[in-house]
Amino acid sequence: MIVVLKHGAEADKREQLIGWLKNQGLGVHISEGAYQTVLGLIGDTARVDMDLIESLSIVDSVKRVTEPFKCCNRKFHPDDMIVQVGDVKIGGGNFCMIAGPCSVESEEQIVAVAKAVKASGANMLRGCPCCCCCPDWDETCTFTCITFCSVRLWRSSLLIC
Repeated sequence: MIVVLKHGAEADKREQLIGWLKNQGLGVHISEGAYQTVLGLIGDTARVDMDLIESLSIVDSVKRVTEPFKCCNRKFHPDDMIVQVGDVKIGGGNFCMIAGPCSVESEEQIVAVAKAVKASGANMLRGCPCCCCCPDWDETCTFTCITFCSVRLWRSSLLIC
C-alpha cells in the first residue's frame, strides 16, 4: 500500500501517522521528493482501513499495490482447485449446483426440500438447523443443540440425495 502525503504536510502529524502505522505491525519506507512524500507500507495491509488514512488532513491519496484476497486470487494461485464432497466435484470445470433452505425447521421440511432439490437437478443440499433470522432464535441455541438436530435431520435427507 502507498500513502501519498500532501505537499507541505506538518512534520509532527507525519511522524504521528508513521508511528501509528508501525504500531499496526507495518514497516514504513519513506520516499521524500521535491513536492511529495510517499510512504510505502510493508507487511499485511489487508486490515488497514484505507478510508480512515485517506481522511487525514495530511494525506493526499492511498493506493493498494498488491491484490487483496491473495489466498484465492488467480494471480497468486493460477491452478484450479477441486474439492470433492462424496462423489460430487466442485471446481476445475465441474459444475455444481447447491440448493436448500436458509433454516431447517423440521424433518418433514428438509425431506421435502431434499426431494425437490434432487428433482431440480442440483448436486448438493444445503441448510442451517438454526438461523438467526428466525423469530424464535436466540443466544441459547448452543452448538450441541445445533449438532444434534442437524445430524438427525441430515441423515433423513441424505438418503434422498
